[in-house]
Amino acid sequence: FYWDPPNEKAGLNVTNRAKAYDAADLVWRNRVGEIHNVNPYLGRIQARTLVMHITNDLWLNFKLAQRAVDRVPGADLIAEESPVAHYGVFPIINNRKNDPKFVSFMDDVASLDRAQKFVDKNYRVAGVADNIDKNKSFWKDYVTYPYPVKYANAKSKNGVSWQIGYMDEYAGTDKDPKVLVIIHGKGAFGGHYGNIMQYALRSGLRVIVPDLPHYGMSGPGNLDKSPARTMQDMREVIYDLVVGQLGVKKAYYLGHSLGGQFVMGYALTWPDAVLGLALEAPSGLEEYPRDITIAKDKKVRLFDDAFGRDFEKWKQTWDQTGILAAEMGRSEENIRDFFYFKKRDPQTNVVSAAKSGYFFNDSEYARLHTEQRVGLTKGNPKELEQWCNVFIFDVYTIGAELQQDNPKNLYQRLTQIKAPIFLAFGDKEPFIPTPAFNGLTDLGRDVITPFMTRMTNAGNRPMLKIYPETGHFIHTDNPVEYAVDVVDFVTKGSVDTSSPLGTDRMIRGAVVSALPVAPTPPGAAPTAGLNK
Repeated sequence: FYWDPPNEKAGLNVTNRAKAYDAADLVWRNRVGEIHNVNPYLGRIQARTLVMHITNDLWLNFKLAQRAVDRVPGADLIAEESPVAHYGVFPIINNRKNDPKFVSFMDDVASLDRAQKFVDKNYRVAGVADNIDKNKSFWKDYVTYPYPVKYANAKSKNGVSWQIGYMDEYAGTDKDPKVLVIIHGKGAFGGHYGNIMQYALRSGLRVIVPDLPHYGMSGPGNLDKSPARTMQDMREVIYDLVVGQLGVKKAYYLGHSLGGQFVMGYALTWPDAVLGLALEAPSGLEEYPRDITIAKDKKVRLFDDAFGRDFEKWKQTWDQTGILAAEMGRSEENIRDFFYFKKRDPQTNVVSAAKSGYFFNDSEYARLHTEQRVGLTKGNPKELEQWCNVFIFDVYTIGAELQQDNPKNLYQRLTQIKAPIFLAFGDKEPFIPTPAFNGLTDLGRDVITPFMTRMTNAGNRPMLKIYPETGHFIHTDNPVEYAVDVVDFVTKGSVDTSSPLGTDRMIRGAVVSALPVAPTPPGAAPTAGLNK
Protein backbone atom coordinates (compact mmCIF):
# COMPACT_ATOMS: atom_id res chain seq x y z
CA PHE A 1 0.00 0.00 0.00
CA TYR A 2 0.98 3.61 -0.39
CA TRP A 3 1.92 5.64 2.66
CA ASP A 4 1.10 8.84 0.75
CA PRO A 5 -1.05 7.64 -2.20
CA PRO A 6 -0.96 9.81 -5.35
CA ASN A 7 -4.78 9.78 -5.53
CA GLU A 8 -7.70 8.63 -3.43
CA LYS A 9 -8.11 5.33 -5.25
CA ALA A 10 -4.48 4.22 -5.33
CA GLY A 11 -3.91 1.26 -3.04
CA LEU A 12 -7.47 1.59 -1.74
CA ASN A 13 -8.04 -2.15 -1.26
CA VAL A 14 -4.89 -2.60 0.82
CA THR A 15 -5.62 0.56 2.81
CA ASN A 16 -9.11 -0.68 3.72
CA ARG A 17 -7.79 -4.09 4.71
CA ALA A 18 -5.17 -2.40 6.90
CA LYS A 19 -7.92 -0.50 8.75
CA ALA A 20 -9.74 -3.75 9.41
CA TYR A 21 -6.79 -5.84 10.48
CA ASP A 22 -4.28 -3.53 12.16
CA ALA A 23 -5.78 -3.94 15.63
CA ALA A 24 -5.93 -7.73 15.33
CA ASP A 25 -2.40 -7.72 13.98
CA LEU A 26 -1.07 -5.87 17.04
CA VAL A 27 -2.87 -8.24 19.43
CA TRP A 28 -1.40 -11.21 17.57
CA ARG A 29 2.12 -9.74 17.68
CA ASN A 30 1.91 -9.21 21.43
CA ARG A 31 0.62 -12.73 22.03
CA VAL A 32 3.37 -14.28 19.94
CA GLY A 33 5.94 -12.15 21.74
CA GLU A 34 4.73 -13.38 25.10
CA ILE A 35 4.50 -17.05 24.18
CA HIS A 36 7.50 -17.35 21.88
CA ASN A 37 9.86 -14.72 23.30
CA VAL A 38 13.37 -15.17 21.87
CA ASN A 39 15.20 -12.90 24.31
CA PRO A 40 16.68 -15.78 26.36
CA TYR A 41 18.15 -17.28 23.19
CA LEU A 42 19.78 -14.21 21.66
CA GLY A 43 23.09 -15.17 23.26
CA ARG A 44 23.20 -18.24 21.01
CA ILE A 45 23.44 -16.20 17.83
CA GLN A 46 26.78 -16.81 16.12
CA ALA A 47 26.19 -14.78 12.97
CA ARG A 48 27.97 -11.46 12.57
CA THR A 49 25.14 -9.15 13.62
CA LEU A 50 24.39 -5.48 12.99
CA VAL A 51 21.20 -3.87 14.30
CA MET A 52 20.02 -0.56 12.80
CA HIS A 53 17.38 1.28 14.81
CA ILE A 54 15.58 4.60 15.12
CA THR A 55 16.04 6.26 18.51
CA ASN A 56 12.67 8.02 18.47
CA ASP A 57 10.74 5.01 17.16
CA LEU A 58 7.32 5.19 18.86
CA TRP A 59 6.44 1.52 18.37
CA LEU A 60 9.71 -0.42 18.61
CA ASN A 61 11.28 0.95 21.76
CA PHE A 62 14.93 1.91 21.31
CA LYS A 63 16.00 1.06 24.86
CA LEU A 64 14.56 -2.43 24.48
CA ALA A 65 16.44 -2.76 21.20
CA GLN A 66 19.66 -1.76 22.96
CA ARG A 67 19.10 -4.46 25.56
CA ALA A 68 18.50 -7.03 22.84
CA VAL A 69 21.72 -6.01 21.07
CA ASP A 70 23.62 -6.46 24.34
CA ARG A 71 22.47 -10.08 24.44
CA VAL A 72 23.87 -10.93 20.99
CA PRO A 73 27.60 -11.78 21.08
CA GLY A 74 29.61 -9.07 19.36
CA ALA A 75 26.58 -7.35 17.84
CA ASP A 76 26.97 -3.79 16.54
CA LEU A 77 24.33 -1.09 16.81
CA ILE A 78 23.81 1.87 14.50
CA ALA A 79 21.08 4.25 15.58
CA GLU A 80 19.81 7.62 14.48
CA GLU A 81 16.88 9.91 15.10
CA SER A 82 14.42 10.41 12.26
CA PRO A 83 11.76 13.05 11.57
CA VAL A 84 9.49 10.25 10.37
CA ALA A 85 10.10 8.13 13.46
CA HIS A 86 9.69 4.41 12.74
CA TYR A 87 9.75 4.97 9.00
CA GLY A 88 13.33 6.13 9.27
CA VAL A 89 14.25 2.46 8.93
CA PHE A 90 13.76 2.74 5.17
CA PRO A 91 16.48 5.32 4.43
CA ILE A 92 18.84 4.39 7.28
CA ILE A 93 21.05 2.14 5.16
CA ASN A 94 21.53 4.84 2.53
CA ASN A 95 22.10 7.42 5.26
CA ARG A 96 24.81 5.29 6.84
CA LYS A 97 26.31 3.50 3.86
CA ASN A 98 29.69 5.21 4.43
CA ASP A 99 29.60 4.96 8.22
CA PRO A 100 32.80 3.09 9.23
CA LYS A 101 30.80 0.73 11.43
CA PHE A 102 28.46 -0.17 8.56
CA VAL A 103 31.33 -0.55 6.08
CA SER A 104 33.24 -2.76 8.54
CA PHE A 105 30.19 -4.94 8.99
CA MET A 106 29.72 -5.37 5.25
CA ASP A 107 33.44 -6.10 4.85
CA ASP A 108 33.20 -8.78 7.53
CA VAL A 109 30.17 -10.35 5.86
CA ALA A 110 32.00 -10.43 2.53
CA SER A 111 35.04 -12.01 4.20
CA LEU A 112 32.95 -14.68 5.90
CA ASP A 113 31.27 -15.41 2.59
CA ARG A 114 34.64 -15.88 0.89
CA ALA A 115 35.80 -18.32 3.57
CA GLN A 116 33.38 -21.04 2.53
CA LYS A 117 35.70 -23.20 0.47
CA PHE A 118 35.71 -26.01 2.99
CA VAL A 119 33.40 -27.32 5.70
CA ASP A 120 34.86 -27.78 9.17
CA LYS A 121 32.72 -30.78 10.07
CA ASN A 122 34.21 -31.21 13.53
CA TYR A 123 33.17 -27.75 14.72
CA ARG A 124 30.95 -27.47 17.79
CA VAL A 125 29.85 -24.47 19.83
CA ALA A 126 32.41 -23.72 22.52
CA GLY A 127 31.18 -23.08 26.02
CA VAL A 128 31.29 -23.67 29.76
CA ALA A 129 28.61 -25.86 31.32
CA ASP A 130 26.48 -24.95 34.33
CA ASN A 131 26.20 -26.83 37.63
CA ILE A 132 29.94 -27.32 38.03
CA ASP A 133 30.99 -30.07 40.47
CA LYS A 134 34.17 -29.27 42.41
CA ASN A 135 35.01 -32.96 42.61
CA LYS A 136 35.34 -33.31 38.85
CA SER A 137 37.82 -31.80 36.41
CA PHE A 138 36.62 -28.33 35.46
CA TRP A 139 38.50 -28.38 32.17
CA LYS A 140 37.74 -31.89 30.97
CA ASP A 141 34.18 -32.17 32.25
CA TYR A 142 32.76 -28.67 31.89
CA VAL A 143 34.62 -26.82 29.12
CA THR A 144 33.87 -27.48 25.45
CA TYR A 145 36.47 -26.43 22.88
CA PRO A 146 35.35 -25.54 19.34
CA TYR A 147 37.04 -28.67 17.97
CA PRO A 148 37.88 -32.08 19.47
CA VAL A 149 40.82 -32.11 21.88
CA LYS A 150 43.57 -34.69 21.44
CA TYR A 151 46.31 -35.55 23.91
CA ALA A 152 50.00 -36.38 23.65
CA ASN A 153 52.94 -36.62 26.03
CA ALA A 154 55.70 -34.22 25.04
CA LYS A 155 59.05 -33.52 26.67
CA SER A 156 61.31 -30.58 27.33
CA LYS A 157 65.07 -31.06 27.09
CA ASN A 158 65.39 -31.34 30.87
CA GLY A 159 63.46 -34.62 30.63
CA VAL A 160 60.10 -33.54 32.07
CA SER A 161 57.16 -35.13 30.24
CA TRP A 162 53.93 -33.13 29.98
CA GLN A 163 50.45 -34.21 28.94
CA ILE A 164 49.50 -31.70 26.27
CA GLY A 165 45.94 -31.11 25.10
CA TYR A 166 45.69 -29.73 21.57
CA MET A 167 43.40 -29.30 18.58
CA ASP A 168 44.62 -30.36 15.14
CA GLU A 169 42.17 -29.87 12.29
CA TYR A 170 42.19 -29.77 8.51
CA ALA A 171 39.11 -29.52 6.28
CA GLY A 172 40.76 -29.12 2.88
CA THR A 173 41.92 -31.49 0.14
CA ASP A 174 45.55 -30.47 -0.42
CA LYS A 175 48.01 -33.21 0.54
CA ASP A 176 50.51 -30.65 1.80
CA PRO A 177 48.54 -27.67 3.13
CA LYS A 178 49.94 -24.60 4.78
CA VAL A 179 49.86 -24.95 8.56
CA LEU A 180 49.00 -22.33 11.18
CA VAL A 181 50.02 -23.01 14.80
CA ILE A 182 48.32 -20.78 17.39
CA ILE A 183 49.97 -20.18 20.78
CA HIS A 184 47.70 -18.64 23.41
CA GLY A 185 48.59 -15.95 25.92
CA LYS A 186 49.08 -15.87 29.68
CA GLY A 187 45.92 -16.97 31.44
CA ALA A 188 44.23 -17.96 28.18
CA PHE A 189 43.74 -21.33 26.45
CA GLY A 190 43.62 -22.68 22.92
CA GLY A 191 39.83 -22.87 22.69
CA HIS A 192 39.70 -19.10 23.09
CA TYR A 193 41.01 -18.67 19.53
CA GLY A 194 38.23 -20.64 17.85
CA ASN A 195 37.20 -17.77 15.55
CA ILE A 196 40.67 -17.60 13.98
CA MET A 197 40.83 -21.38 13.80
CA GLN A 198 37.46 -21.64 12.07
CA TYR A 199 38.18 -18.95 9.50
CA ALA A 200 41.55 -20.53 8.72
CA LEU A 201 40.06 -24.02 8.37
CA ARG A 202 37.31 -22.83 6.05
CA SER A 203 40.00 -21.09 4.01
CA GLY A 204 41.97 -24.31 3.51
CA LEU A 205 44.65 -24.17 6.21
CA ARG A 206 45.57 -26.90 8.64
CA VAL A 207 45.43 -25.46 12.16
CA ILE A 208 47.15 -26.77 15.29
CA VAL A 209 46.33 -25.18 18.65
CA PRO A 210 48.09 -26.58 21.73
CA ASP A 211 47.51 -25.57 25.33
CA LEU A 212 50.77 -24.65 27.04
CA PRO A 213 51.81 -26.71 30.11
CA HIS A 214 49.46 -26.07 33.07
CA TYR A 215 46.88 -24.18 30.95
CA GLY A 216 43.52 -25.35 29.64
CA MET A 217 43.44 -29.00 28.63
CA SER A 218 47.16 -29.22 29.46
CA GLY A 219 46.26 -28.61 33.09
CA PRO A 220 44.47 -31.63 34.61
CA GLY A 221 47.10 -34.15 33.48
CA ASN A 222 49.93 -32.12 35.00
CA LEU A 223 48.63 -31.32 38.49
CA ASP A 224 51.54 -33.26 39.99
CA LYS A 225 54.14 -30.99 38.37
CA SER A 226 55.64 -27.75 39.65
CA PRO A 227 54.15 -24.55 38.22
CA ALA A 228 57.74 -23.38 37.67
CA ARG A 229 58.94 -23.97 34.12
CA THR A 230 60.78 -21.61 31.82
CA MET A 231 59.51 -20.19 28.55
CA GLN A 232 62.17 -22.21 26.77
CA ASP A 233 60.95 -25.38 28.51
CA MET A 234 57.50 -24.73 27.05
CA ARG A 235 58.94 -24.03 23.60
CA GLU A 236 60.76 -27.36 23.68
CA VAL A 237 57.56 -29.17 24.66
CA ILE A 238 55.57 -27.63 21.79
CA TYR A 239 58.40 -28.25 19.32
CA ASP A 240 58.41 -31.91 20.37
CA LEU A 241 54.65 -32.06 19.77
CA VAL A 242 54.37 -30.10 16.50
CA VAL A 243 57.60 -31.02 14.74
CA GLY A 244 58.61 -34.23 16.50
CA GLN A 245 55.28 -36.00 16.83
CA LEU A 246 52.90 -34.36 14.34
CA GLY A 247 55.63 -34.12 11.72
CA VAL A 248 54.98 -30.49 10.80
CA LYS A 249 58.47 -29.42 9.77
CA LYS A 250 57.46 -25.90 8.70
CA ALA A 251 54.53 -23.75 9.77
CA TYR A 252 53.30 -20.24 10.38
CA TYR A 253 53.04 -19.38 14.07
CA LEU A 254 50.55 -16.98 15.63
CA GLY A 255 51.33 -15.89 19.18
CA HIS A 256 49.19 -13.70 21.40
CA SER A 257 50.64 -11.76 24.36
CA LEU A 258 52.94 -14.27 26.12
CA GLY A 259 52.41 -16.43 23.04
CA GLY A 260 53.95 -13.68 20.90
CA GLN A 261 57.12 -13.76 22.97
CA PHE A 262 56.95 -17.56 22.86
CA VAL A 263 56.91 -17.70 19.05
CA MET A 264 59.65 -15.09 18.66
CA GLY A 265 61.95 -17.19 20.83
CA TYR A 266 60.77 -20.29 18.98
CA ALA A 267 61.79 -18.72 15.66
CA LEU A 268 65.21 -17.89 17.07
CA THR A 269 65.70 -21.45 18.34
CA TRP A 270 64.38 -23.32 15.28
CA PRO A 271 64.43 -20.84 12.38
CA ASP A 272 63.90 -23.55 9.76
CA ALA A 273 60.60 -24.55 11.37
CA VAL A 274 59.03 -21.08 11.09
CA LEU A 275 57.68 -19.69 7.80
CA GLY A 276 56.20 -16.56 9.35
CA LEU A 277 55.17 -14.96 12.64
CA ALA A 278 51.84 -13.29 13.40
CA LEU A 279 52.30 -11.34 16.63
CA GLU A 280 49.07 -10.32 18.38
CA ALA A 281 49.83 -7.72 21.07
CA PRO A 282 53.04 -9.60 21.92
CA SER A 283 55.07 -9.36 25.07
CA GLY A 284 58.82 -9.44 24.51
CA LEU A 285 59.25 -5.98 22.97
CA GLU A 286 60.58 -4.26 26.12
CA GLU A 287 63.23 -4.95 28.76
CA TYR A 288 62.99 -5.03 32.55
CA PRO A 289 65.29 -4.52 35.54
CA ARG A 290 65.71 -7.39 38.00
CA ASP A 291 64.79 -5.30 41.04
CA ILE A 292 61.25 -3.92 41.07
CA THR A 293 59.71 -1.40 43.45
CA ILE A 294 56.66 -3.01 45.08
CA ALA A 295 56.02 -0.40 47.81
CA LYS A 296 57.39 2.93 48.95
CA ASP A 297 61.13 2.57 49.57
CA LYS A 298 60.91 -1.19 48.99
CA LYS A 299 62.56 -2.97 46.06
CA VAL A 300 62.49 -6.71 45.54
CA ARG A 301 64.45 -8.91 43.12
CA LEU A 302 61.41 -10.25 41.29
CA PHE A 303 63.34 -11.55 38.27
CA ASP A 304 65.99 -13.69 39.93
CA ASP A 305 67.33 -16.42 37.63
CA ALA A 306 67.07 -18.88 40.53
CA PHE A 307 63.26 -18.90 40.28
CA GLY A 308 63.04 -20.47 36.81
CA ARG A 309 62.32 -24.02 38.00
CA ASP A 310 61.94 -23.43 41.75
CA PHE A 311 58.38 -22.48 42.61
CA GLU A 312 58.92 -22.28 46.38
CA LYS A 313 61.79 -19.81 45.99
CA TRP A 314 59.70 -17.79 43.57
CA LYS A 315 56.73 -17.82 45.94
CA GLN A 316 58.73 -16.61 48.94
CA THR A 317 59.65 -13.48 47.00
CA TRP A 318 56.53 -12.89 44.93
CA ASP A 319 54.14 -13.39 47.85
CA GLN A 320 55.35 -9.99 49.05
CA THR A 321 53.49 -8.42 46.14
CA GLY A 322 50.15 -9.95 47.17
CA ILE A 323 49.08 -10.49 43.56
CA LEU A 324 48.84 -14.30 43.74
CA ALA A 325 46.58 -14.18 46.79
CA ALA A 326 44.47 -11.51 45.10
CA GLU A 327 44.06 -13.66 41.98
CA MET A 328 43.04 -16.68 44.05
CA GLY A 329 40.45 -14.60 45.87
CA ARG A 330 38.76 -12.95 42.88
CA SER A 331 34.96 -13.03 43.04
CA GLU A 332 32.68 -13.59 40.06
CA GLU A 333 31.61 -9.95 40.21
CA ASN A 334 35.20 -8.75 40.24
CA ILE A 335 36.10 -10.97 37.28
CA ARG A 336 33.18 -9.76 35.17
CA ASP A 337 33.91 -6.14 36.01
CA PHE A 338 37.62 -6.36 35.23
CA PHE A 339 37.23 -8.32 32.00
CA TYR A 340 35.03 -5.54 30.59
CA PHE A 341 37.00 -2.47 31.72
CA LYS A 342 34.84 -1.74 34.76
CA LYS A 343 35.65 -0.93 38.37
CA ARG A 344 33.35 -0.87 41.36
CA ASP A 345 33.44 1.49 44.32
CA PRO A 346 33.73 -0.71 47.45
CA GLN A 347 31.57 1.68 49.50
CA THR A 348 28.83 2.69 47.08
CA ASN A 349 29.01 -0.26 44.65
CA VAL A 350 28.85 2.26 41.80
CA VAL A 351 30.40 0.93 38.57
CA SER A 352 32.60 3.16 36.42
CA ALA A 353 35.04 2.76 33.53
CA ALA A 354 38.47 1.30 34.30
CA LYS A 355 41.76 1.84 32.48
CA SER A 356 42.55 -1.87 32.31
CA GLY A 357 40.54 -4.84 31.16
CA TYR A 358 40.26 -7.48 28.48
CA PHE A 359 37.33 -6.90 26.15
CA PHE A 360 35.85 -3.85 24.45
CA ASN A 361 33.67 -6.08 22.27
CA ASP A 362 31.41 -8.59 24.01
CA SER A 363 31.92 -11.15 21.24
CA GLU A 364 31.48 -14.93 21.33
CA TYR A 365 35.02 -15.81 22.41
CA ALA A 366 35.22 -12.88 24.83
CA ARG A 367 32.26 -14.48 26.57
CA LEU A 368 33.93 -17.90 26.48
CA HIS A 369 37.04 -16.60 28.25
CA THR A 370 34.89 -14.77 30.81
CA GLU A 371 32.79 -17.84 31.61
CA GLN A 372 35.95 -19.96 31.79
CA ARG A 373 37.52 -17.68 34.41
CA VAL A 374 34.28 -17.45 36.39
CA GLY A 375 33.80 -21.20 36.11
CA LEU A 376 37.24 -21.85 37.57
CA THR A 377 36.15 -20.20 40.81
CA LYS A 378 33.32 -22.74 41.07
CA GLY A 379 35.32 -25.75 39.92
CA ASN A 380 38.01 -28.12 41.13
CA PRO A 381 40.08 -26.18 43.71
CA LYS A 382 43.30 -27.88 42.60
CA GLU A 383 42.76 -26.71 39.04
CA LEU A 384 41.96 -23.18 40.22
CA GLU A 385 45.16 -23.12 42.27
CA GLN A 386 47.15 -24.49 39.31
CA TRP A 387 45.77 -21.83 36.98
CA CYS A 388 46.34 -18.95 39.41
CA ASN A 389 49.87 -20.14 40.15
CA VAL A 390 50.95 -20.14 36.50
CA PHE A 391 48.97 -17.01 35.66
CA ILE A 392 51.11 -15.06 38.13
CA PHE A 393 54.28 -17.13 37.74
CA ASP A 394 54.26 -16.38 34.02
CA VAL A 395 54.71 -12.68 34.74
CA TYR A 396 58.11 -13.86 35.91
CA THR A 397 58.44 -16.22 32.92
CA ILE A 398 58.02 -13.27 30.56
CA GLY A 399 60.35 -10.92 32.41
CA ALA A 400 63.09 -13.47 33.02
CA GLU A 401 63.94 -13.49 29.29
CA LEU A 402 64.05 -9.70 29.03
CA GLN A 403 66.55 -8.62 31.67
CA GLN A 404 68.32 -5.33 30.98
CA ASP A 405 71.59 -6.59 32.45
CA ASN A 406 71.77 -9.50 29.98
CA PRO A 407 73.20 -8.39 26.60
CA LYS A 408 71.93 -11.66 25.06
CA ASN A 409 68.36 -11.39 26.31
CA LEU A 410 65.50 -12.20 23.96
CA TYR A 411 64.81 -8.55 23.15
CA GLN A 412 68.39 -7.97 22.00
CA ARG A 413 68.28 -11.05 19.74
CA LEU A 414 65.01 -10.28 17.94
CA THR A 415 66.84 -8.71 15.00
CA GLN A 416 68.13 -12.19 14.13
CA ILE A 417 64.62 -13.30 13.13
CA LYS A 418 64.48 -13.76 9.35
CA ALA A 419 60.88 -14.97 8.96
CA PRO A 420 58.22 -12.48 7.78
CA ILE A 421 56.40 -10.77 10.65
CA PHE A 422 52.86 -9.42 10.95
CA LEU A 423 52.69 -7.23 14.06
CA ALA A 424 49.29 -6.18 15.43
CA PHE A 425 48.29 -3.96 18.34
CA GLY A 426 45.09 -2.28 19.47
CA ASP A 427 45.13 1.48 19.91
CA LYS A 428 43.72 1.03 23.43
CA GLU A 429 46.25 -1.60 24.53
CA PRO A 430 46.09 -1.58 28.36
CA PHE A 431 48.99 -3.85 29.37
CA ILE A 432 51.93 -3.00 27.09
CA PRO A 433 54.27 -1.38 27.94
CA THR A 434 54.62 -2.13 31.67
CA PRO A 435 55.34 1.11 33.56
CA ALA A 436 55.26 -0.61 36.96
CA PHE A 437 58.34 -2.61 35.93
CA ASN A 438 60.34 -0.33 33.64
CA GLY A 439 58.72 3.11 33.62
CA LEU A 440 57.73 2.93 29.94
CA THR A 441 54.32 4.42 29.19
CA ASP A 442 53.96 4.98 25.43
CA LEU A 443 53.06 1.97 23.27
CA GLY A 444 53.99 3.72 20.03
CA ARG A 445 57.17 5.52 21.02
CA ASP A 446 58.52 3.09 23.60
CA VAL A 447 57.55 -0.26 22.04
CA ILE A 448 56.33 -0.31 18.44
CA THR A 449 58.56 2.31 16.79
CA PRO A 450 61.85 1.04 18.32
CA PHE A 451 60.99 -2.52 17.26
CA MET A 452 60.01 -1.46 13.75
CA THR A 453 63.21 0.57 13.39
CA ARG A 454 65.46 -2.21 14.63
CA MET A 455 63.83 -4.84 12.42
CA THR A 456 63.90 -2.53 9.38
CA ASN A 457 67.60 -1.85 9.89
CA ALA A 458 68.11 -5.62 10.12
CA GLY A 459 66.40 -6.07 6.74
CA ASN A 460 63.14 -7.57 7.99
CA ARG A 461 60.53 -4.81 8.31
CA PRO A 462 57.32 -6.19 9.84
CA MET A 463 53.85 -5.56 8.46
CA LEU A 464 52.18 -3.38 11.10
CA LYS A 465 48.48 -2.87 11.74
CA ILE A 466 46.95 -0.84 14.55
CA TYR A 467 43.30 -1.69 15.19
CA PRO A 468 41.12 1.23 16.38
CA GLU A 469 38.90 0.93 19.45
CA THR A 470 40.76 -2.27 20.35
CA GLY A 471 42.49 -3.52 23.47
CA HIS A 472 44.82 -6.43 24.22
CA PHE A 473 42.56 -9.11 22.75
CA ILE A 474 42.53 -8.12 19.09
CA HIS A 475 40.98 -11.40 17.98
CA THR A 476 37.89 -10.92 20.16
CA ASP A 477 37.52 -7.17 19.69
CA ASN A 478 37.77 -7.74 15.90
CA PRO A 479 36.64 -11.36 15.55
CA VAL A 480 36.36 -11.37 11.76
CA GLU A 481 38.82 -8.71 10.62
CA TYR A 482 41.76 -10.06 12.60
CA ALA A 483 41.09 -13.64 11.51
CA VAL A 484 41.01 -12.45 7.88
CA ASP A 485 44.29 -10.59 8.34
CA VAL A 486 46.04 -13.62 9.82
CA VAL A 487 44.85 -15.89 7.02
CA ASP A 488 45.82 -13.31 4.38
CA PHE A 489 49.28 -13.12 5.94
CA VAL A 490 49.65 -16.90 5.68
CA THR A 491 48.11 -17.38 2.24
CA LYS A 492 49.06 -14.14 0.44
CA GLY A 493 52.02 -12.82 2.39
CA SER A 494 50.26 -9.48 2.79
CA VAL A 495 47.76 -7.76 5.08
CA ASP A 496 45.29 -4.94 4.44
CA THR A 497 46.60 -2.53 7.05
CA SER A 498 43.74 -0.05 6.59
CA SER A 499 40.30 -0.21 8.14
CA PRO A 500 37.16 1.91 7.72
CA LEU A 501 37.28 3.20 11.29
CA GLY A 502 41.04 3.72 11.15
CA THR A 503 40.71 5.79 7.98
CA ASP A 504 37.87 7.80 9.49
CA ARG A 505 39.90 8.55 12.59
CA MET A 506 43.00 9.56 10.64
CA ILE A 507 40.96 12.09 8.68
CA ARG A 508 38.54 13.30 11.32
CA GLY A 509 40.42 12.53 14.53
CA ALA A 510 39.28 10.34 17.40
CA VAL A 511 36.16 12.35 18.08
CA VAL A 512 32.98 10.82 19.42
CA SER A 513 30.34 12.27 17.15
CA ALA A 514 26.85 13.21 18.29
CA LEU A 515 23.99 10.90 17.49
CA PRO A 516 23.29 11.43 13.78
CA VAL A 517 19.92 12.82 12.80
CA ALA A 518 18.45 11.91 9.44
CA PRO A 519 17.70 14.90 7.19
CA THR A 520 14.11 16.15 7.18
CA PRO A 521 12.59 15.41 3.78
CA PRO A 522 11.48 18.42 1.72
CA GLY A 523 7.85 19.34 1.36
CA ALA A 524 4.95 19.23 3.78
CA ALA A 525 5.30 17.62 7.19
CA PRO A 526 4.85 13.83 7.14
CA THR A 527 1.38 12.50 7.77
CA ALA A 528 0.70 12.16 11.48
CA GLY A 529 -0.22 8.82 13.01
CA LEU A 530 1.95 6.43 11.05
CA ASN A 531 0.38 3.46 12.78
CA LYS A 532 1.76 0.50 10.89
